[in-house]
Amino acid sequence: MTVARDITLDRANVDFSLLVGREVLLITEQFPGKALKTRVIGVKENNLVIDRSGSGGLVNQLICRQNIEVHFMYKDQPMVFHSTVSIPREGKIQIPIADDLNPKVRRKFIRYDYGNEIKLTYFDMAHIKNARLNKLKWMETGTLNISGGGMLVEIPTILTRDNYVIFNLGLEGFELPKLMVGRVRHCFRESQAGVRAGVEFLVKEELAETMPPFLIKSLSDKMLQFDAVMRMELTRYFEEKYRKKLI
Repeated sequence: MTVARDITLDRANVDFSLLVGREVLLITEQFPGKALKTRVIGVKENNLVIDRSGSGGLVNQLICRQNIEVHFMYKDQPMVFHSTVSIPREGKIQIPIADDLNPKVRRKFIRYDYGNEIKLTYFDMAHIKNARLNKLKWMETGTLNISGGGMLVEIPTILTRDNYVIFNLGLEGFELPKLMVGRVRHCFRESQAGVRAGVEFLVKEELAETMPPFLIKSLSDKMLQFDAVMRMELTRYFEEKYRKKLI
């Protein structure tokens, strides 16, 4: 089991082929205050080759040699690097990949690489009133990494930030509520590996800030018993497991 920390990544340690076909956001000098959404169509000699048709054609209007920020997801981590726009003779827009790639946000809880079989189901906020929880489809899947505050999990379909997850974590040697609730913070397709979703565990004391009131009323109280004390103890549980692995 290895620790998954948020650190600056060296370009040489990143497999940029995983970004091909994936969405990126561009912050440019030319269009201040506007994030341009497009896709990576290729990687060539440490350059990202960008789809010109993104953001309704605005990407096609980009002027060469201007400063640019590139925002993207790499595995479960939002990343960003600073560069300039390059347009070679063949006309494709390219962005040189910076030597250092920086996390966009720092995690509150360190994630540990930890594979564990779990059961889960998911629903979107708009339709939960019309859905019977006992009719939701459950699936068996597994975590890829985990912390006291959340997990990265494999799922069969892309979810959005409107989606919530009900799951049974079932950790050996640690007692948790049978069912817990989380919200999707990000979701992406990891090449041939399938879809991965970052899920934040929702705690009882913070429900008023993290979940709409009507949704709280729609869920059973038994699903909402994971609290801040359990989160702290769960964090210690994984810290201890990691220390034992190093000995």
